[in-house]
Amino acid sequence: MTYSAYVSPWIAGVLLSTSFLFGQETPVRVADRPDDLAQDVVLRLEPRDSDIKREFQRRLQQYDEVRRRLDATLPIAAMSDNSDAIRAVVRAHNRALRSTRYQAKQGDLFFKDVAEIFRRLIRESLHAVSPREFLATITEEDALPMDRPWVNAAYPDGGALTLMPPDLLKVLPVLPAGLEYRFIDRDLILWDPHANLIVDFIPNALAPSDES
Repeated sequence: MTYSAYVSPWIAGVLLSTSFLFGQETPVRVADRPDDLAQDVVLRLEPRDSDIKREFQRRLQQYDEVRRRLDATLPIAAMSDNSDAIRAVVRAHNRALRSTRYQAKQGDLFFKDVAEIFRRLIRESLHAVSPREFLATITEEDALPMDRPWVNAAYPDGGALTLMPPDLLKVLPVLPAGLEYRFIDRDLILWDPHANLIVDFIPNALAPSDES
């Protein structure tokens, strides 16, 4: 049994995300969650971790507010059998965010201190499973290789989408509705599916070697 659910093309992931994001329910933002509940996601919480995680949540909320402000001026994504129409909406959101975030760079959200916490949480969640074995469980055997991610890039067209292991999601900070964690090889990305935008990423979130 694997953790993965192969979705091809990535447009299926966009459908799932947009149907939730623009549905009847009001998405829950990070800021709306009780602080004590948010802190439960960090294993072996250290005093310094709380400040770091609050700063990460602040940056998440800042991005979410920019996204929602732009959403109000752009076409609304909806469930449709017309993939071209969906892609046109996604491209519009992608262009708007890239234009607004033209100075964005790696580490703006996943700054150094929070990236170290993420690496620790991921390492602890593996329970002695090697990074190589972990990647094998979340990646289909016939999945095409993908280039390393970069900020403001689109998720690689035709790239395999895999579901994040539930045990790992339990220990990672909760994201605003519509944002997702994904792995591209050993890098962890923060992905905005409704704009098909890589918001930020952590290089080598999985250890660069099975021995480390």
